[in-house]
Amino acid sequence: AGWAALNAPGAAGSLGVLVIVSGWLELRRGALKEPGNLGDPGQVLEDPSNDWASYSIDMRNMEINHGRMAMSAVATEFLAEYGSDLGPAEQLAGAISSGGQFATLIGLLLALQQTPEYTEKEEADILAKIQAGSK
Repeated sequence: AGWAALNAPGAAGSLGVLVIVSGWLELRRGALKEPGNLGDPGQVLEDPSNDWASYSIDMRNMEINHGRMAMSAVATEFLAEYGSDLGPAEQLAGAISSGGQFATLIGLLLALQQTPEYTEKEEADILAKIQAGSK
């Protein structure tokens, strides 16, 4: 688990391939979109039968916030494993057996995390800027 997984045969090469593919996808978007905007590569949200799905500014902000939270969680796990030689499963078991104070803290932090709210005018201005940049 964690860093030790890179010691498996072929694992470091697979990580390199992942980095190269991610970079290629980011460069492929071209100058038409702002950095990090890959759109909807699976064409899932553009399906007219999905009334609930959209690629609105609110959804994009939620996606960015969740991605940041996931990246910080992985970095924290790597640092904790490096310092304690315990994998994520052992760390979670220790947090639960200690009364769950750490898990409660994380739950409170997640509850406090909020996505910014935009008025309709602000959202229209942002969309206009995005569309102007794509022409």
